[in-house]
Amino acid sequence: MSGSRRSLLTTEGGFTLLELIGAMALLLMLTGAVTFAYIAILKGMDEQISRSQARGSVNIALEGVVVDLRHCFAVTVDGASKAIRYQVKESGSSKFSIYYLQSQTDGACPSSSFDSTALYDLMNTPLQGGNIDGTFTCGDGSPVIRNIVPPPTSNITLSGKTVTLDLTTKVKSSSIRVMTSVTARNL
Repeated sequence: MSGSRRSLLTTEGGFTLLELIGAMALLLMLTGAVTFAYIAILKGMDEQISRSQARGSVNIALEGVVVDLRHCFAVTVDGASKAIRYQVKESGSSKFSIYYLQSQTDGACPSSSFDSTALYDLMNTPLQGGNIDGTFTCGDGSPVIRNIVPPPTSNITLSGKTVTLDLTTKVKSSSIRVMTSVTARNL
């Protein structure tokens, strides 16, 4: 009887418990690796889509700034605050406006020093007083470009008739740098 029992055990097909546990462990590791790769690909695609949309938005907004500055009759750039004051003519009358940086953290408009940990918005608003030295209220106007890294990473300069905009914006965990030089045609 013992001989027949032994022959039944050795001739029967199937897997041992150890083999089943080993196969399940391999299957679990394979599933985990595939899931990890899938999630990494989705995150990468999301980051790329965000960067692409942000770059498109920044380029469109920057083109609006370029058009204003290209058609201006007077332009000044404050070296400390990086504010751009300019004059354009619309329907025969002069319009004076300003592009300025405003902190997203506290809404302040820096006059000389920037908080290196804050992000800024490039704002545009009309100047009061009917001249290029007119006044404005910090916070007035509309944001043109958001999430700008403060100077010295981003910079706005004037050299002769040419305004150079070198702006870096934050998008999620990465940054986008756009740079353009604009020469005013009507100066």
